[in-house]
Amino acid sequence: MENKIILSASRYVESTNFGNISHRFSGKNYSLPKVNPFKSLLALQEFFLKPGLGLLPHSHEGITSILIPLSGSLAQRNLKEGLVTISEGEVQLLCYEKGNMHLEYNHDKKRNLDCLVVSLSSKNKKNCNELFKLKSERNSVQKVFDSPIINDEKEHLHMYVGNYDAQKKHFCNLHPQRKGVLLYMVYGEMTVHNQEKSHTLNKKDVFALWNKDDVYFTTSKKSKFFMFKITS
Repeated sequence: MENKIILSASRYVESTNFGNISHRFSGKNYSLPKVNPFKSLLALQEFFLKPGLGLLPHSHEGITSILIPLSGSLAQRNLKEGLVTISEGEVQLLCYEKGNMHLEYNHDKKRNLDCLVVSLSSKNKKNCNELFKLKSERNSVQKVFDSPIINDEKEHLHMYVGNYDAQKKHFCNLHPQRKGVLLYMVYGEMTVHNQEKSHTLNKKDVFALWNKDDVYFTTSKKSKFFMFKITS
């Protein structure tokens, strides 16, 4: 059966002095099958940062990340771009240049920060930093961005956001040739149907689907989700 659900209750939570990190999958706790097209995926995590606290200066190499504040504001500082702040309703696509040290912290002095991070292996040598606005049109799936920057442009990453009222249906044609989909539930309740069976997703659940022609879903509550499609 070529799909997999990572329930919100099955996540691994790492406690830190600045908050905690919730791991859905990572190098030591990989919950997705290592099959094409998910070979580039390194981690899906949430950072929970206390007001005014953050991570010490660090650097990444060979990684492309999508950062999505679910609540609060994330501040980033590095030598090249100075201070950049992203908030709820925005998405940041980052390619980390080798040796470019940066730090990240909760810009809000009163509220906690909850930030979703999707990290992928990347051979791209150019630094990139792009910001996108999330669309809020009701009862539709809206494209946020598509990018050919992963692994020397041999793979493409497409991100979408869906906002639906209760008791709505939607059909997606996935065109299965070497493609896979990750669906992350921000909130709500939704049943995903494909040829084999149906799966009910709740807040912060993750659903992985690959090598399928199409999928459709039905919402039982007002729902919001992100969809990441990987093609090669």
